[in-house]
Amino acid sequence: MTPALIGSDMSLHEAEKRRAKRRASGPGDERDDDKRRNSGGVPNGVFLVAAVAFLGGAVDLFVGLALLPTSFLVFGVLIATIGGLKCWAAVGLVRLQARGAGLAILLYGAGALIDGVRVLVAVGSGRSTGEPMAGILLAVVVIGYLLVRMDHFE
Repeated sequence: MTPALIGSDMSLHEAEKRRAKRRASGPGDERDDDKRRNSGGVPNGVFLVAAVAFLGGAVDLFVGLALLPTSFLVFGVLIATIGGLKCWAAVGLVRLQARGAGLAILLYGAGALIDGVRVLVAVGSGRSTGEPMAGILLAVVVIGYLLVRMDHFE
């Protein structure tokens, strides 16, 4: 793999050149995901990630708001804030804004870290590790996809 294809080795100038080249290319040079984006929508995968982030954020927001009148006020505020951030990231993803992608990567990374702690606790107590491992797998796939598609965001 050449350094130009690795996202962490690409400079901002190279990313701008690739973006301009992709926009200037003819219709025969586009992939299916790019065709959908150029026809007025976001790439399918980005839309799917945004939908999952928005639904998860809405659930977290409502759970956090439901906890506010209880004795778990601090947790309610924290969960509602995280839910709001997830919804904000989802809107940014649909609009192809770089801040939405960065926030989604940050939130999914934090979720993977929490799921990693849950795996360690589950192994130590002899419980099942299926759910937290699935969360880690989902986070790794989403973060990887967003990093590969990062040049679509402005």
